[in-house]
Amino acid sequence: MLNGVLLSALYIVIICACAALLVALIRTRDRNLQIKDKLQHAEELAVVQERLANAQRMARIGNWEWDLVSNEPWWSEEVFRLFQIDPESTEPRYEALMNRIHPDDRAGVTHAIQAVLDGRKLFEVEYRIVLPNGTERIVHGRAEATFDEEGEPLRMGGTIHDITERKKADEDFRHRAAFQSLLARLSSELVRAQPRDVGRLLDDGIKAVGKRYDLDMISLWWLAKSAKAWQPLHRWSRVDDGNANRELPQDEIPWIGSQLRDGQVVVVDDVDNIPEEASVDLEVFRQRGNQSFVIIPLLIEGILEGACAFVVTRDKRVWSEEMITELRLFAENWAGAIARTTAMAEIEQLKNKLQQENLYLREEVKLAHGFSNIVGEDPELKRSLEAVEKVAPTDVAVLILGETGTGKELIARSIHKLSGRHDKPLVSVNCPALPSTLIESELFGHEKGAFTGAEAQRHGRFELAQGGTLFLDEVGDLPLDLQAKLLRVLQTGEFERIGGSETIRADVRLIAATNRDLKQAVGDGTFRADLYYRINSFPIFMPPLRERKNDIPLLAEHFVHKHAKRLGKNIDAISAKMIVEFMGYEWPGNVRELESIIERALISAEDNKVLKLSDPLRSGAGRQESHIQAGADGGVDLQTIERAHIVSVLEQTKWKITGENGAAAILGMPPSTLRSKMKRQGIVRKDH
Repeated sequence: MLNGVLLSALYIVIICACAALLVALIRTRDRNLQIKDKLQHAEELAVVQERLANAQRMARIGNWEWDLVSNEPWWSEEVFRLFQIDPESTEPRYEALMNRIHPDDRAGVTHAIQAVLDGRKLFEVEYRIVLPNGTERIVHGRAEATFDEEGEPLRMGGTIHDITERKKADEDFRHRAAFQSLLARLSSELVRAQPRDVGRLLDDGIKAVGKRYDLDMISLWWLAKSAKAWQPLHRWSRVDDGNANRELPQDEIPWIGSQLRDGQVVVVDDVDNIPEEASVDLEVFRQRGNQSFVIIPLLIEGILEGACAFVVTRDKRVWSEEMITELRLFAENWAGAIARTTAMAEIEQLKNKLQQENLYLREEVKLAHGFSNIVGEDPELKRSLEAVEKVAPTDVAVLILGETGTGKELIARSIHKLSGRHDKPLVSVNCPALPSTLIESELFGHEKGAFTGAEAQRHGRFELAQGGTLFLDEVGDLPLDLQAKLLRVLQTGEFERIGGSETIRADVRLIAATNRDLKQAVGDGTFRADLYYRINSFPIFMPPLRERKNDIPLLAEHFVHKHAKRLGKNIDAISAKMIVEFMGYEWPGNVRELESIIERALISAEDNKVLKLSDPLRSGAGRQESHIQAGADGGVDLQTIERAHIVSVLEQTKWKITGENGAAAILGMPPSTLRSKMKRQGIVRKDH
């Protein structure tokens, strides 16, 4: 009996022990799980914190907090790094940050912080910090505060962002924009100026540049005809030093003269460190008080004609490459203006000798400027000319769009004239004027015996334009098979003559023009899409004359001056009635038609000084009522306008095509081109 009781008690003890052990194991497991979770959480938190620290470091943004109750600040690692404060030796303190802030900016930062604490405003301010090595950085601070129910501040927190690079980039952008604006303004004024105004504009421009770059003196020198002395042409100085009109013999500055003749820009940061071989020049610089200067050679067609000196007399100056480049552009712009003015003066002198020679030379000088034959002030036209200036220095293919007679060829010539290829030929191809059987030979040339009639080798237009520009007028009229060959030349830069096997390299810049809607032609299958996108790299649109009617009086005056003396007419003015009729006319033939009408009026003009219309303008042709149908959008397609204008001119001339007063002469095209257009557009005389 006793044994049974003891055994039962033993069982109970064992069971209790097992239960206790189980409970302990469960608790141990739970604690281990909790510890594991905490470790995992700690690891994840450490990863997040590391990522945040890396992000702050890369973005140069630090964050901070300030417990205003306990007055305990906290900084992130990036704050320590931005302010270059050692976290091992320095505790986060308000004073430590303030000591790094530039003395001139501390009051502003303190005021901004107080404004947040007083008025619950957002803290946002830019200020400078001075690092231990003296380097200045610019930072942007942003913070806000939390308040208790009674409005007392409890905590403030925010970010500090190093924006030095961004501010420098902004400042560089503003500097470049201001430089480009000033250069464009001064260049534009000189380009448009009459010779009598160039001197005043040069003086104003030199003064503006001197003040912008905080200089003490700028002087423009020109070599005397004897090439033994430098003559002062234009000069600006903060103070009058008595050197304004003094010539400078070349033997007084032999080292400078040698450098300039070699095309070298002379840069002297400190006159005391000038090379030993410039000892003679040094005496002149010291007499004039020059401490630091840049002298830029002024070359006209590769020949040294003058020099421009930018001088500092108050202290030394380190001239950066960027500043030297900018000053050189100003100097070369002024040199160009002086050269143009000199050329104009020489032409004026020649006027007393040979009148006809003077007319020719004047046209040549104008062409050197680029846009002399393009007259007008219309904003759309100016935008087109601005586009010409931008694209001309490149080798990008240009597509000129516009109706017949709007001046597309003048734009092409301007692009060539303003390009780096201006000393090479500009070769024009009037695509509609060439029969389809000969146009390939015209473009690419042929070998002797390549086809019937090919009695000798012939160089094509691509070869003639080597190194220069090829202008394809009315490119939309090219046959499809020739479009493919043209595309190959543009893509590979290579071609072969007809009947030849030699591959010829084509270093040619392409300019194309059309009065057609090439995109529509692509859709119709009459123009290759790949060729269209190849030549349409940079489109330029020439507005029709009816959309720039304010330019009509300017154009009329231009054409009167252009043709009056050639025709022996003494015309001083254009009648008001004539201008009124011009302004009310729709000009389907655009500028070319206006020039033809002016020329006819001059031919018919009697011995009076006021030009009048020889025949009234045809209102039907002008308004296009009898020949032209408006499209669905109210517009008129270019081919319809061209066809109507050709029919109108043919009717005026009683269908006479050739001769002085024939339709071809009035339209400004060869008779063969006119016949080709008539055939293509189905123009026939109805009574025949």
